[in-house]
Amino acid sequence: SPSHRKLLGEMIVHASDISATCGKNFDVVKDWCQRVIMEFRQQALLEREAGVEVTAYMDGLDSKVKVANLQANFCTFMVLPLFQLISLIFPEASSLEMNLDKNICRYRNMVDEKEESEVETRDVIRG
Repeated sequence: SPSHRKLLGEMIVHASDISATCGKNFDVVKDWCQRVIMEFRQQALLEREAGVEVTAYMDGLDSKVKVANLQANFCTFMVLPLFQLISLIFPEASSLEMNLDKNICRYRNMVDEKEESEVETRDVIRG
């Protein structure tokens, strides 16, 4: 039906807008992430200057672990469900879903490694 075609078209446009997270080359994925994070930081600054409440997920993105955690969650809860659905409709797109799974794992590993490092540092300090 025309409404289904319109919805499918909107899904494809939205998926292409966030598809950088599904890249095979993680260096490129991280580069696009940094571009988005720069926009988030700028928006948080403008909101703070305007005296309005700062958008929660855009505030405090001052460390690699916070950015990695934000990306892992965004990819897990927003991007992955969309690409799982798209992969059902277009099986050729399953490679994007697989890349996304790997990238989520890479971001989670970045968070885990940082947290482990912080625990080790606290243990040495308490020593």
